Amino acid sequence: MSFKRKLFLLSMRKEKGLVLIITLFVLAMLLIYGLVILSSTLDEAGLNSYQIRSTKALFIAEAGLEDIYNEIRNAPSLVINGTISGNHPLTSFADGNYQIMVSPVNFTNNPDGKEYKVTVLSTGEVVNVTRQLKSDFIVTVYPTALDYSVYSFANIWMRGVTGKTFYPPLNPALPPDDPTGYGKGGDIGSNEVIDFQNASVNLNNIHDTAEYLSLFGDNDPARWGNIMVAGNPATTFVQTNKTSPVNTAEVLHSDCQFTHVSAIVRLSHPLSKPEINFTIYNNANDGDTLSYTYQGSDYSVALRVYNGDLTITGNVVWAPDAIHIIRGNLVIRGTGGSLTITDGSLIIQGSLILENGSRLCITHDTPGKEHRRVLPGVMVYTPDPTSPNGQALGGTEYIEVGTQAEFAVYGLVYAENYFIANPQSNVEVTGAVLTYGETGNSFTNWNARVVVRYDPIVKQTLYVTLPSDSILVTRAFWRETS
Repeated sequence: MSFKRKLFLLSMRKEKGLVLIITLFVLAMLLIYGLVILSSTLDEAGLNSYQIRSTKALFIAEAGLEDIYNEIRNAPSLVINGTISGNHPLTSFADGNYQIMVSPVNFTNNPDGKEYKVTVLSTGEVVNVTRQLKSDFIVTVYPTALDYSVYSFANIWMRGVTGKTFYPPLNPALPPDDPTGYGKGGDIGSNEVIDFQNASVNLNNIHDTAEYLSLFGDNDPARWGNIMVAGNPATTFVQTNKTSPVNTAEVLHSDCQFTHVSAIVRLSHPLSKPEINFTIYNNANDGDTLSYTYQGSDYSVALRVYNGDLTITGNVVWAPDAIHIIRGNLVIRGTGGSLTITDGSLIIQGSLILENGSRLCITHDTPGKEHRRVLPGVMVYTPDPTSPNGQALGGTEYIEVGTQAEFAVYGLVYAENYFIANPQSNVEVTGAVLTYGETGNSFTNWNARVVVRYDPIVKQTLYVTLPSDSILVTRAFWRETS
């Protein structure tokens, strides 16, 4: 073999070695680049997975807030009573779970309502990724008409130089801050005007002057009630020569004086009416039985029906443990006319008239039968025969207590139109007085002695439903914890 041939073959071998080296280098570079791309892809996939789980955890935490909001909205008492506070059980949701923690209740009281606020922390978790959201939930309990000793949807008038009006506590032995409300004098309120007129009108004055209104019954300022007007009536309170600070009061009569006033305030909005269902009374037959549950125990009461107008003369005692339904007006006639019902009620599809010197007495204080306090005391209304719920037509029926007559009732006193106490009459109510008349004077003390001891149990009166707008549940926008 020639030398040139050997040299050619040798150069070819060197070129093949160089190509192999270059090829191996390129392959190595491609492998490294591929590994870099793969690592980057895996990192990006992991990041995407984390972001997905984090987003899911956020939505799950928000779902926890939504669930607790619906729970509070359906049962605001959970916040009011503080039973919702604390750690809640872990709850599975979608691909993860959420944990709810509710702070203790923060309570604020103001004339427009009682506010109960809790802070809710919701922790959402998805495969070891957690997100925490926080939101404030507020339950505002606005006053209702049955939070007052007397509430009128039109004017309240106190008249006469010898009349007296008292609002003492139901149980003075209890402290005024007792949660049952029995140790504090009741408030009075109106959607229109509260008007005190004539000489020596004193509020919260324990001395027996010519005429005064006492919101508590003793000289403890903590027991004083309030006088409230809702909405924006043209006029508010009669008041001159005040000896203590009074807010939002107007002088309407120069011969009127307030002393020792605890609070006169204006609510931001008129109060709504409770809903009263008269179906059972409209459809009742004589001898029917009404069953009901009170504080976990079952009870029953007989229904006694009287058709048409009814006049009572002489001393009459009706059957105890019964709701007496009069389909017409009830008149208790003159001196000597008297009606007594023990542990029962009067439902009148007409007006109730106590003539001069007559007497009506309804009690709910028999030992062992305290549950009868959930029965109404006296209700007068005009039935609507076309209403499927037996509601009142409204605006016509009234209660009138004649001169020197006696009206002693335990329970809710409801007048579709107005309640009037005439001169020297004696009115004793343990419960509350609610007058629906929307024009003129709904409640008038015309030189009478009126004592109303507010019993908060009237809010549980059978077939009386408080308005749904009396409780408002709101929440703040959620915010993520740092």
